[in-house]
Amino acid sequence: MTTEDHPLAILRRARGLSRERLAQRAGVSARTVYGIEREGHEPRRATASMLAAVLGCEPDDLAHNDVAPAANGRDEKEDAGVVQGGT
Repeated sequence: MTTEDHPLAILRRARGLSRERLAQRAGVSARTVYGIEREGHEPRRATASMLAAVLGCEPDDLAHNDVAPAANGRDEKEDAGVVQGGT
C-alpha cells in the first residue's frame, strides 16, 4: 500500500479537504496529518478521534494496515498450509 492509499488520505480527498483544512478543522497541525499520511505515523487515539469526527468516520477507519486480509476470510497461514500446534 502506498502512502497515497492511506485511509486518511483517501477519506480526506473524498471529502474535498486539503491536509491544511482537515488539520484546522480537527484542531491538529498540518504536520500531524502529513506524518500520518505520508510517513506512516500512527496517530494517538485522541488525534484519530478528532480527525475521524471531521471526516465522519470511526477512528479505527483511519488505521493503515499494510497486510490485506485474506479474500475468503481464512487465516493466511491456513491458506499457506501451515498447521499450528502440530508436532
